[in-house]
Amino acid sequence: MSRNFLFLGALLLLATVILWIAGPAEWVSEHAADTMSAISLKAGLVLIAASFALRLMSPVAKQISKSHCKECGRPVARGHIYCLDHLQETVHATRDRTHDVSKPTMRRRA
Repeated sequence: MSRNFLFLGALLLLATVILWIAGPAEWVSEHAADTMSAISLKAGLVLIAASFALRLMSPVAKQISKSHCKECGRPVARGHIYCLDHLQETVHATRDRTHDVSKPTMRRRA
């Protein structure tokens, strides 16, 4: 989200610079260039400030938000993916899959 705000803010600042050039060059009326450049400058600066604020707040939001079990959605300890019940089920299922694979037999040379 912050990247999008930064990109849009940069585009609006670029549009402001183009309007500053377009006014004296008489590509658009000077009044329209002044009006639109003031609006685009303010909007661009607000978007860039919002993007920096979101970037500063994102690590805080990650620490505040609790993680939840991938299967049932119950809150789990920090850094965990599954609750204890589903963790045990996943470990057993993985163990069963790996042990069920037939062991390769040794072939005799002819």
